[in-house]
Amino acid sequence: MKKLFYLFSASLLVFTSCSSDGNSSDPATSTLVKKMVSILGSGSDSKTFINQVTYSGNKIVNNVGQDGFISTFTYTEDHITKIENSGRISEYTYENNKVKTCTRTNYYMLGVTTMKTLILRMDYSYNTDDTVSFIETTVDPRSNDEYINATGKFTFADGNLVKKEKIYESSKDDKFVTTYEYDKKSNPNKNILGYNLLLDYEIDMSANNVLNTTETSTTPNSTIIIETYSYTYNVNGFPTEKKYFASDGRLLYTMQYFY
Repeated sequence: MKKLFYLFSASLLVFTSCSSDGNSSDPATSTLVKKMVSILGSGSDSKTFINQVTYSGNKIVNNVGQDGFISTFTYTEDHITKIENSGRISEYTYENNKVKTCTRTNYYMLGVTTMKTLILRMDYSYNTDDTVSFIETTVDPRSNDEYINATGKFTFADGNLVKKEKIYESSKDDKFVTTYEYDKKSNPNKNILGYNLLLDYEIDMSANNVLNTTETSTTPNSTIIIETYSYTYNVNGFPTEKKYFASDGRLLYTMQYFY
């Protein structure tokens, strides 16, 4: 359920888009989503969320949900350098047109008046074999002390994240490996300027649409989790609907895209 919430939140952050005020009339380079309807769960217990996002050209400006939740995006030239919403700020630095660091500051309310701050930083290094190594670090906002949480590596192919390897400092003998398979159609985020560089959004920043994810652990009690996705596409090869299923076949959520 924790992972589902993360995926759902990430999708709400960007998967809804703006008016098509770009300069190109080619659907492959100008298609942007105007509205997204997200249905969490199914049947009588399902919940529906509607988000709309505004753009300046193909730069995302903000994402406004029906509940008043707003995400605001800041660019420096053609790079997204800050994403702000209630409870979290993500800031990005770049080197050679690639993300070098992502620093995510999370704010939590403890009771009515006390706020807790958690800072998580990702440092990336780019290898010659089309992989990206990363270090995940927690930063204490009071002392600036740093603690490494995990290390790992991303593997890319054809603009898609196809493999993620991660080892936590607390259990170095256990490597978690996630692999991904994709279709050949366009990801709804394809034409958002600079979004394909945001490594922390993983499958959402990939060029195509993920069909399934497989997660394994190298421990003797290794578990295998397989999650699947199905799509309906428009004539231009962009999804108009995505369904996300758990490993037991349950429908977890549905996303409908309106271009």
